[in-house]
Amino acid sequence: MRNDMKKTSLIATIIPAALLLTGCYTTGLSAREQNNAYASMINGVYRQPPSSATNKPLTLPVQLAVAQIGEVAPDASLVAALGANPSLIGDVIALPMPGEGAGNYGYNPSAGRPNAVNLLAAQVESARYLARDSGAQYLLLVGGSLDSYNKQNALAVLDLTIVGGFIVPGTQVRMQAKAAGALIDVESGRVLFMANAVLEQSGLTPDFFTDQKRDEMSAEVRGELLTKLAGNVLDKLNRTASQPAAH
Repeated sequence: MRNDMKKTSLIATIIPAALLLTGCYTTGLSAREQNNAYASMINGVYRQPPSSATNKPLTLPVQLAVAQIGEVAPDASLVAALGANPSLIGDVIALPMPGEGAGNYGYNPSAGRPNAVNLLAAQVESARYLARDSGAQYLLLVGGSLDSYNKQNALAVLDLTIVGGFIVPGTQVRMQAKAAGALIDVESGRVLFMANAVLEQSGLTPDFFTDQKRDEMSAEVRGELLTKLAGNVLDKLNRTASQPAAH
């Protein structure tokens, strides 16, 4: 009787604790995009007042270069979705974009090195020149973030056994993904517009397979999110074409 009471008390203590155990993991839209590089790049471009050059009126279809931060080429789902409407985009040109991993961003005044913001802005400028020489009129710079959280449910008490950890879905993986794209005029260097997309997803998994579940969800979410972003870009492109150029 006394042993049964101890077991009941132990379970009553473990269950609330299991429900509160959470983990948080963050990565870029690309696994090689770190520390919110997209925001740093876009703000870096405007670290100084824009040049006096103005954007030309947007006429369709456009020749579009696409660069995804941290990738040698943008995700195939993004390229396919952007190229699905030839009346808006005549050609999609894939460009590389190294992101934060391409060098030392430590600021050393004595060595005369530019700071991280200037280095990231220089990458955008280089991509713009490459886009122009590739025959593109505009550059779409794409980045984002994936935030995932692990939350254990009441079944997590069964993870205390090896068998339970392998077969009982005691962990819920929740993921919120954000993607953003900035359309840049390759001649003026000015941003014509910015588009965004958000996607949330969750799934249950045994505790021992949490990392595998997160990886699977990340791959699925990235493709779906970038397709959604492409749709928003096409919508804005269509609407912007009927408006005067920004000055």
